[in-house]
Amino acid sequence: MEKEVREIAKLYKENKPIEMTDADKEIFEATTNCHICGGELAGDKVRDHDHLTCKYRGAAHNQCNLDFQLPRHVPIVFHNLSGYDAHLFVSELGFGEGKINCIPNTDEKYISFSKEVDGALEMRFIDSYRFLPNSLETLAGNLTKEQFGTIKSALAIDMN
Repeated sequence: MEKEVREIAKLYKENKPIEMTDADKEIFEATTNCHICGGELAGDKVRDHDHLTCKYRGAAHNQCNLDFQLPRHVPIVFHNLSGYDAHLFVSELGFGEGKINCIPNTDEKYISFSKEVDGALEMRFIDSYRFLPNSLETLAGNLTKEQFGTIKSALAIDMN
């Protein structure tokens, strides 16, 4: 997991130029409100773009654009993490560099914990059971076959 977070950190560090179509340019010129805060644009109108895809997002105030940031953490979700051996993850994360933060419930159970990676991002482990307090079987039973599309495409399995 740490390897993948390092790859994401590399993407964050790249400074890619904005890609604007002719239609994007026309929309920018015609826009009178900031797409971030909704306020009226005056003399500080800038082009906001996604730094990962390079795609134009909309016209924005300069300050809104500067304040708009990519998340500094990568969520890693386990169902009932607190009920299992989360402390084993925490002790394993202690090897290598990077600050570790924990929100403990007890000495051996954690609500959440995170590890800093390359000083740029952190892996944040969270327990989905804390906000979806049912078994995975029950939660999956609430979904239709169509809602399994992401899983189906990721695993390349036949769900029929």
